[in-house]
Amino acid sequence: VKRYSLTQTGLWSIVYEFVCLSICFASFFVNDYTTAMVLLVTGVCASRIGLWIFDICITQMMQELIPPEIRGVVGGTQQSLNALFQFSSFALGLIFPDPADFYIYAAAGYLAVGLAMILYFVGVHWRAHELFPPVVASSPSTYFSSSSTLSQKV
Repeated sequence: VKRYSLTQTGLWSIVYEFVCLSICFASFFVNDYTTAMVLLVTGVCASRIGLWIFDICITQMMQELIPPEIRGVVGGTQQSLNALFQFSSFALGLIFPDPADFYIYAAAGYLAVGLAMILYFVGVHWRAHELFPPVVASSPSTYFSSSSTLSQKV
């Protein structure tokens, strides 16, 4: 059995969720009502699996990577951001109360998950390069010279 790291599991789950939501979003462009409803409901139900796995990965990463003395502050900030985005969904409901405008909610959710996926990819890429910087010189003396870009970063 091949095992994936927590980061890789997070990557796979957010991509899976986005693909399932792409199916949902595509349902708005299908003319047949029954087919559109099947695509919408199936995509939403399947995307929840990716959401749940991604949520578990993020929670586990927060527990492992954030020092205990600031974990409460980071968790409180995360809860505040969650409340802000939930409030924004309520605000969309007030601005667009007509059920015919449901596609606006769907597009906003789709774009939000797409943005989350991009930010997660960027964060994983940034953290990987922070932990394992690319080798820019072949001799060890280059790492310690004053003109080296690596020594300037440190």
